[in-house]
Amino acid sequence: MKRLIVLILLPFYSNAFAWGVQGHKIIAQVAQTRLSAKALMEISKLIPKQTLPDICVWADQVRTTPEYKFTAPWHYASVDDNDTYERSIHNPAGDVIVAITNQLEILKNAKNPQSQRVEALKFITHFMGDIHQPLHVGRIEDHGGNTIQVNYQGRDTNLHALWDSSFIEEQMLNVDKYVDSIVAEDKNDTLVTKEFTLTQIATEDMSYRQFIYNYSGKIIDATYAKGAKEIVNARLKLGGARLAELLNSAFNY
Repeated sequence: MKRLIVLILLPFYSNAFAWGVQGHKIIAQVAQTRLSAKALMEISKLIPKQTLPDICVWADQVRTTPEYKFTAPWHYASVDDNDTYERSIHNPAGDVIVAITNQLEILKNAKNPQSQRVEALKFITHFMGDIHQPLHVGRIEDHGGNTIQVNYQGRDTNLHALWDSSFIEEQMLNVDKYVDSIVAEDKNDTLVTKEFTLTQIATEDMSYRQFIYNYSGKIIDATYAKGAKEIVNARLKLGGARLAELLNSAFNY
């Protein structure tokens, strides 16, 4: 029965977008500033005259096209509250962890056609953003918060969309200033030196559920919003730092 639920879920949950354009660009910009000289050189060969922020939303732009429609489930993973990613039944069409793993292998192999490696770089840049949005390792029952209606500052929305964009946009900073602000918050750079795994990131996402679902009725108040912005900013920065680490390692040959 659980496998059937996952398959039925796919057409609905696959319409969810993690972070808006600004969120993805913030993560990509953080990563861009942390790339090694070797990674910068190799990336410039793959995408001349472009940077990570230039390519970071490509995967969202193509996911609804006939050619790339099969990639829609690659943007998220579904895990119930009392489960773990490792124990859960994985979507046979793929998920964000499988996608990053597979695309990383394509990128790392310099013998692969350049067109494949360029796509792999675009996918990784995007999916490392996706996986750091807590609701993109989401509950099956509410499609990662997409079916939960809330009201924030007098506007009706859903919980997933709120975390994707609203808490970023209302800070009213352009990408450069936003990056400067979140990097300045951690002067000792304590978050980015730890080793990580993709399944660890999924576990981190799930750890935020107690906060994410802790509100009264449908109203999202200022106290909740303040805590949510702190989480969002931490995930944006950490996502960018980890993306850089992943790419630096991938090009270390």
